[in-house]
Amino acid sequence: MRHGLPPETLSSGDYELLQFLYASLPEPPVSTFPSLCCAADGDKTDRVSRLPDDILRRIVSLLPAKDGARTTVLSSRWRGLWHSAPLVLADTHLLPGGDAGVRPARAGAASRAVTDAVSAALEAHPGPFPFVSLSCSFIGGADRPVLARWFQLLATKGVDVLVFVNRPWPLPGLRLPFSLFSCASLRKLWIGAWMFPDTTTLPRGAAFPNLRELVLGCAVMEDKDLEFVLAVSPVLEILAVAGSQNPVHARLGSPSLRRGMFCLSILDEVAVVDAPSLEGLFLWHNKTTVSKTSTTVKIGHAPKLSLLGYLEPGVHTLQIGDTIIKAGTKASTSTTVLSVQMLALQLQFRVCSKVKMLPSFLRCFPSVQTLIVQSEETLEPTSKLSVKSWKGTSPIECVHSHLKTLLFRELQGNPNEFKFLTFIAENAQKLEKMYIEVKMGLSRTTRKVMATKLRALKSANWASRDCKMLFRTSKVLRGGCNKGEHKHHCQVKMLPSFLRCFPSVETLIILSEKTLEHTSKLSVKFLKGTSPIECVQSHLKTLLFLELQGNRNEFKFPTFITENVQKLEKMYIEAKMGLSHTTREVMTTKLTALKSANCASKDCKMLFRTSKVLRGGIIWSIEVGTCLSLDDPFYLN
Repeated sequence: MRHGLPPETLSSGDYELLQFLYASLPEPPVSTFPSLCCAADGDKTDRVSRLPDDILRRIVSLLPAKDGARTTVLSSRWRGLWHSAPLVLADTHLLPGGDAGVRPARAGAASRAVTDAVSAALEAHPGPFPFVSLSCSFIGGADRPVLARWFQLLATKGVDVLVFVNRPWPLPGLRLPFSLFSCASLRKLWIGAWMFPDTTTLPRGAAFPNLRELVLGCAVMEDKDLEFVLAVSPVLEILAVAGSQNPVHARLGSPSLRRGMFCLSILDEVAVVDAPSLEGLFLWHNKTTVSKTSTTVKIGHAPKLSLLGYLEPGVHTLQIGDTIIKAGTKASTSTTVLSVQMLALQLQFRVCSKVKMLPSFLRCFPSVQTLIVQSEETLEPTSKLSVKSWKGTSPIECVHSHLKTLLFRELQGNPNEFKFLTFIAENAQKLEKMYIEVKMGLSRTTRKVMATKLRALKSANWASRDCKMLFRTSKVLRGGCNKGEHKHHCQVKMLPSFLRCFPSVETLIILSEKTLEHTSKLSVKFLKGTSPIECVQSHLKTLLFLELQGNRNEFKFPTFITENVQKLEKMYIEAKMGLSHTTREVMTTKLTALKSANCASKDCKMLFRTSKVLRGGIIWSIEVGTCLSLDDPFYLN
């Protein structure tokens, strides 16, 4: 579900930032598209109402708030259940007309109706509220009493998870009320497009005693406010700052914090001061203030830190303990972090001064087993370096003794890139896998040169004889657009004619394109037309359907393929990332029906997955960076 704000009111950067924020919002744990089973013909017995109260309350709690409230009129048996069941409240389910897919673009009758409905629900229901998501209202100065009342009710009745995103843009907007800190039951808190309260004026004893996850998106807050929140959240495990609207100097000194994430923000400094439980620190697409030339990354006491990235040699100033790492810095006990096992780096291989910092950065993390290197584009001319420059005056322990997996992203064909890869190949004795992801959209000449150099790399004197070397092409074009976004749309009715032109096709890749036009309904019959499609009936073995968005015509095509392709062996369907909860539920139902279709090929394997590319080509999300159970946050596999 998108933010819905008028594009003409936003810069391209703000638009991308809001897309990222709204695409990452947690989904309400309710079912907006339940699958229903019919009773036997003539059987009108109400068996559901005979279930115990605890089960009925559970059923009601899994319904959107509006639907749950409607159960009170079913019968006297149901009348009191809604009030005694926990309430999941998401204002997207309260939009006029039941349209949970489009947030209001401007303040007006629609947004006011949602605000009033939220107030009514909070007043009418006694709680508790396991999940509350408010992201449709335009809260201004005149709404301060409403805002204060909401937090008073949430604090009194109890709320576990709160997602609270305001709509005015640009910031600064309205300050959050002090009563936010009265919500002692909060376990997860997502704040978006708000000014944080001035923590120096908070009443004594303000705290989040149960808060485990805090996400600050497009928020305005001072460094002292962040330090205050960390200090009064004794069990906080996850901290994410995305799109901060003012410079951040973050000092992480929390005994409970396990994961920190800073992305798309103005980040001048992040210092891991004393974080004995910290397992992962993620930095992604941040920038600095005009007055600073680099972001300072300080690592002090973090004995469990195992995941770190993306560090940018030559852009980030890395400090281990009291030592600032420079080109040529030798490894010592005071300049190394032994716990890091997965390291991600971004580097402009054309810039000599930045490339020369890479060996020094690697020496700081001698235990690294998995290394991700992303090559960054720059307009500066290439500075040539020899392979010897990687070795320097002292060995790189992680390369020689521990490195098992290297993922090199966005290979552009620069000579320094291949010298680095050659160095890894010839020195990494325990290397098991080398993945190389070639940048998409390179010229034909560049691809030819690259192919020659990759063959030469394969023939290098590899230190590890058992290493597997794999190539693939990136899914992201220059500028961050996912592939196909600049292609012209093809009318669906032209598809059969196009397919008839290529009767010997064995592998077919379909990329579903996004459009703002209304869906035109088509039947499966149009695909058959007046003449057969030979490749479909006689040759097709593999179908890869990319970026499935849930359009009804999309499902008619794979249904047609399933029912007509006699030699089909594999059907891969990749669902678009960032779709709404409702769309995903509808899609799941239709995919289940597709599996039950009359398949012409009895041996066909059908596989589903979700795309790694968000709307606009973004390949990361807050969910990925904050998930403690995810051991592959950099999409290695």
